[in-house]
Amino acid sequence: MITVESTSELFAPIQTEIPNSNGHTFIDGDTLRNTKGQLLRIEGLDAPETLKIIEDGFSPGTPGGTAAYKQMQTLAEQFGFHNIHYLTNEDGSPKLDATGSRQLVRLTDDSGRDFTETVARHGILNLNKYSTPDEILAWQWGQAVKQDYQNDHFNNRPLNEFEKAKLAIENAADAENWYGKEFKKVALNEKELARLNAPRQPGETILAYALRQQEAKNYQSHTVLQDWQDRSIDNKALHPFSEGFDVGWTGAIEGMYGMAEMIGEKTDFNWLEEIGEAGIARQRAYLAEKPDLKMNALKPVLDDEGNVIGNEWDISSMGEFFEYLGTNVAISLPYMGATMIGSALAPVTKGVSLALPVSIYTGQTWNEMEGNNRSATLAVASGVTQTLLDRLGVKLLLGNTKGTLLNGTFRNKLVQAVMKKNNVSAAAARSTINKLTRLEAAKLLGNAAKVAKEQLKARNLLKTIAKRGAIGFVGEGSTEVGQELTGYLAATYGSDKEFDAVELQNRLLNAAIAGGTMGKAFAIPGAAYDAGAWANIAVGQAEADANKLSFAGEMANEEKRKTNRIQDIKEINTKAASGVQRRGTTASQFKDKVDAGRKNTKQKDTFDKVKDMWGSIPVLWKGSTRFIFDEATQRSAQAMRELASMFGGNLQRIHSGEHFEEKKHNQLSKYRNMVQTPAEIAKAAGFTSINQKELSGIIQKFNTWVGKKVKVKWDTLPDDLKKHEAWLSKWYKDTQNLSNTLYQDQKNARENNGRKFEVGYLQNYLQRYKSFNKVAIEKNPNGFAAALVKEYNMDLNTAKDLTREILDSGDVTDADSLFQVGKGKFIPAAHKKRRLGLAENAAFDEYMESDAFLNISNAAKSASRFITYQEFLGDNNEKINEKLNQALEQGVSADKVNKIAAQLQDYLDAESGNYKRIDNTTMSKIQKNLLFWTTMAGLPMAVISSFVELAITTRALNPGQVSKTIMNASKEFAQAAWATIKDPRFSSTERQLAKEQRQSNIKRLGYFDWDVGAAQTTGATENSHGSRRLLDNFFRIILLQQWTDYTRSIRASIASDFVMDKVNLINTYRQESTMPLFQKDVIYTNEIQEAEEQLRNLGINVDRIIELNSINTRQWTAEENKEFDDMMHQASANFVNEAIALPGTYNRPLFYQNQHLALFTQFQGFIATFTANHIPRMWGEYVKRGTPAMKYNAFAVMTTMIALGFASQYLKDLLKYGKPSPYLDDMEKIQRGLGSSGLLGVAERPLNFFFPIYESSSKNSAEWLFTTVSGEAASLSNVARVIGATEKFVDGDPETGFYRVLKTTPFTGPFNQFNRNIASGVFGD
Repeated sequence: MITVESTSELFAPIQTEIPNSNGHTFIDGDTLRNTKGQLLRIEGLDAPETLKIIEDGFSPGTPGGTAAYKQMQTLAEQFGFHNIHYLTNEDGSPKLDATGSRQLVRLTDDSGRDFTETVARHGILNLNKYSTPDEILAWQWGQAVKQDYQNDHFNNRPLNEFEKAKLAIENAADAENWYGKEFKKVALNEKELARLNAPRQPGETILAYALRQQEAKNYQSHTVLQDWQDRSIDNKALHPFSEGFDVGWTGAIEGMYGMAEMIGEKTDFNWLEEIGEAGIARQRAYLAEKPDLKMNALKPVLDDEGNVIGNEWDISSMGEFFEYLGTNVAISLPYMGATMIGSALAPVTKGVSLALPVSIYTGQTWNEMEGNNRSATLAVASGVTQTLLDRLGVKLLLGNTKGTLLNGTFRNKLVQAVMKKNNVSAAAARSTINKLTRLEAAKLLGNAAKVAKEQLKARNLLKTIAKRGAIGFVGEGSTEVGQELTGYLAATYGSDKEFDAVELQNRLLNAAIAGGTMGKAFAIPGAAYDAGAWANIAVGQAEADANKLSFAGEMANEEKRKTNRIQDIKEINTKAASGVQRRGTTASQFKDKVDAGRKNTKQKDTFDKVKDMWGSIPVLWKGSTRFIFDEATQRSAQAMRELASMFGGNLQRIHSGEHFEEKKHNQLSKYRNMVQTPAEIAKAAGFTSINQKELSGIIQKFNTWVGKKVKVKWDTLPDDLKKHEAWLSKWYKDTQNLSNTLYQDQKNARENNGRKFEVGYLQNYLQRYKSFNKVAIEKNPNGFAAALVKEYNMDLNTAKDLTREILDSGDVTDADSLFQVGKGKFIPAAHKKRRLGLAENAAFDEYMESDAFLNISNAAKSASRFITYQEFLGDNNEKINEKLNQALEQGVSADKVNKIAAQLQDYLDAESGNYKRIDNTTMSKIQKNLLFWTTMAGLPMAVISSFVELAITTRALNPGQVSKTIMNASKEFAQAAWATIKDPRFSSTERQLAKEQRQSNIKRLGYFDWDVGAAQTTGATENSHGSRRLLDNFFRIILLQQWTDYTRSIRASIASDFVMDKVNLINTYRQESTMPLFQKDVIYTNEIQEAEEQLRNLGINVDRIIELNSINTRQWTAEENKEFDDMMHQASANFVNEAIALPGTYNRPLFYQNQHLALFTQFQGFIATFTANHIPRMWGEYVKRGTPAMKYNAFAVMTTMIALGFASQYLKDLLKYGKPSPYLDDMEKIQRGLGSSGLLGVAERPLNFFFPIYESSSKNSAEWLFTTVSGEAASLSNVARVIGATEKFVDGDPETGFYRVLKTTPFTGPFNQFNRNIASGVFGD
């Protein structure tokens, strides 16, 4: 046997952690442990076992185990095998070893060499069933080479490190005598080891301490059997801040359980008392297992018997002091948070929300009481007192939000200014200035920007910090002492707990030190906020900087400079109509330009195509119309800027008013609001549940009776309808009003283009109108096509094409729109004669909609579409063509114009649902069913992922508006929760009515409709008509629709405040700038410039709304009222959409409308829109060009989004696994959390592609390709799971097969742990 000269040659220095491996450590030769404490098995290796804990005690290991552990650790460290690859099965689940408890991993170095294969080549250790054929051959070769170690050739050269390791393991295995060798004991864990080595504790005599020290010598001091990853070997927390927060959170929960126990005991509710007792026990057991934290600045002084006789300082360094401070801050946060939440909600809940902190403090006092004579009265009194003290402390910490005026000179000037302006005394003036905001004070002194800059000087900032620090130290220190004293005295006087003066002294001193220091520490962020507020005034009140304008703002100012006004979009459309009439048919038509543009693209050579492709990369993230109208194109011609405004081609706005898609939506929402909702009708009809089918049946009977009557005689109403006369009469009046409005608006839209409106008036039109029942047509398309052939002598192919048109186009709602859209024109329903067509043909009764509410909605939709097309497009897109002709006249090349025409045609096709359809009906049907199935299986937890939207609702708001938004959100949430508790039925009439009243703002804006609901925001729109009702119910069951309505509602609730705040700001400036007294002092500031652009970006005509706002000598006319209401309606809708993404066609990349790519763009609607609009706006408007206040707001929104992203993923993990994800390391969780925040946008997908969170276990390149492709398409992943499940059933593993089936099942899909339990219960042993 070959030996080496010394053990130092065999055993290289060994570290406890593999360098650069994110905390992975060896625990024996073939097993690792990660930072979460999970065991990982190296695939393909089989090493001797080391001493370790097992279920029945511990295992002594096997010969060579320790040597194998050390050598493998050394080799991995020395040769850089630090890349850990977690292996997964085909369905993404962890690949486990034979025990089913350890995930398999592979180690590689930076060159990609595999650790298992490398050691196998040298014959080290044994292989197992997971070893690859190549590894087995390598190992066999290594065993063969071993025999040659005796040869002189090998003896004449030094052994390499792998050969040394092999020999060391073999020699150790031979030499070890496992039963004769005596070892020191090994402590169970770090806590036990720390107990043995801890300083003397209260109650411990000197003799007992000496015996414990002697016992400690029998234990190894640097290792334990059960190694916890959250602490050092001496049981110190590795992450004291997060551990401190957890301690505080657990303590708060324990307090709540204490409150429950107290109520249960005093009311004889034994079940509640038992819940409280069990909860307290669980929380205390959990805290008992925590690592040691530095929570006290003092330690007890003991006499020989272990009695506490005093306290002494126990902090030896600044580092230890900051750890102490940070830990106490972390522990305090949950308590402060409960108090802040309770206080914030107090106005809404009438003070009831303060029960939250009161309950926590009451329960803690109760838990500290001892014996059988505990006083609930004193516990409650303690809880109330501590809550009041906590509120006082929070108020002192937050300080005065109105700011600090420290400079003595400016303060004296301010007093003089107030005395002069208000004609008051100096004392009254000083009282007044204490109530002023920073901006109000600065403006009183004249040059606000100059005053603000003075406040930002270093000496003033230092004074601010010192003042706030003193207030914080005294205030928070006092309140903490008061809370500690209150709790301790209540616990001792209210129970059998003995009063201990030394213990109280220790607690009070610690409270004073921790509270005071924490209060002083809050002076720095308080001063920083103060400085930020003055910086905002300094920038905002300075003369306007044109560089802070967006491109659109720059162009708007340029237009105003040239013409002294800025057009609105309606004016642009009117001028386009006039241009069409003047030009006639002499110029080329739009279709000619489209054909030329497409032909030119096809004829380009390879070089030009590659060049265009390179320049088109932004098409991957830009909105479709923004991509068409880039800045260079818009700079080249006024007509291009006007076209861009017409179709939403800018992030910001040059021209005010509604663009194309906004007009369709806003027009439709106004029409739908003209009739009562099903809930309102159900209430009037006396229905406790909303039965839309039954209500429609009553309305249909009524409509049949009304027929073509010119005058309705209500005394002849049929007997079975008489009891419904009251609400039917209102319904009839509303629908007649709507019918007349639809007719007149369409007539005006047509005539505004200089065209004759050849539509006859049809009596009781909406009572006789029926739209297509697309569900029925989808079920029997051949029958519908056959009816078209029979009734209209149509050839079969045309009939089938028209049937497809009905099902695929959202613009086709009725027979007349079908025939007109089918011919390539956009004409309203019954345009020529306002006839009813198929609706009155009995052969099509089964294909006509019987839902009265849907028919009204579809009639309104048809009219809205026509009005919008007439206003923006004209016949055959003649208005677009006119603008393109103007661009030609303004110097834009014909090639560029033709290219834009082709791109606009693609956009219009996409907007109407005609872009790149799947012609094969079978494939289309399969895809739609796949997408529907995947939606139901993949989105049950979508509402959790949507939590980040809550942060975006505060985008662009000032602190006062943020506070109001939080109040509105709290009120809405509380009311919705109470309504659900009272009546949890989705169909409840009262519950739906209450929601419509609470959220009347978004109902008015049209956000209760399917077109803009949860399906649209998630991108689950490519589905069959038959599945839409199911999807609608699905999104309500998983609460996503309610969450979407909730976030929109709280955003809309602040819209008018935001708008009028900007209007009043601009109005004040413009009024002062025209007054001789103020003219020389009034400047056009950054604040005013920003306010004007913000209003214009909401679609508001700034000059016009200021003009209306300035009218104070008379009442507004009806036209002025309507004009203002229309502006506010549009501004409110845009204000909501600027925060909560509403995917459309214009505001996301065009390829998202490509049905061929639907499998890969599923669920991407929100994030694609967010990437194309919200992220660049946040960057440009706030981070890049915004005032300091806007930058701060953007930073606050983004950090909150990130926090909510992490929180949502953590909650999803708990629902999936019952604990944090066991398959991700810290960096992977960070990557996942950032992606969940939405701030990475669509870049998350390529990031995850190149840096996958979940490792693949593909066996070959073909499998890798399929896994990669299916991983990008949720539907294909579902298919892959079903295939994998089938394989498992065939292989005799039904439990795994059934688990994979459950992963693809609607509602249960994402809940892994639940699915595993079900599969195990059905097929397990």
